[in-house]
Amino acid sequence: MLANAAGYSAGIVMSFFANKILTFAHRSGYLRAAGRFVLVQMAAYAVNLLTVLALVHAGVNSYLSQALGIIPYSLCGFVGAKFFAFASGGPLRESPPGER
Repeated sequence: MLANAAGYSAGIVMSFFANKILTFAHRSGYLRAAGRFVLVQMAAYAVNLLTVLALVHAGVNSYLSQALGIIPYSLCGFVGAKFFAFASGGPLRESPPGER
């Protein structure tokens, strides 16, 4: 359990920085975005868990249920990051000519 928690924690930290810097080029502060990102990850995990449990309950193979649970997890995570965690601050951009 400790290794699983450490793995998830490391993954969330790496995902935060990759998404903040590379995916969304978010330029505002870290603290607010990090708090929001953690909330998004918690919601995405809940959606994943509910999906997997519903599929298993419906008789779908547990391995297939886990694989299918990745889809709503990823969608929830991306949409939440784009429109909630990294919504403020706008993307980095170069100044147009004459605005420097």
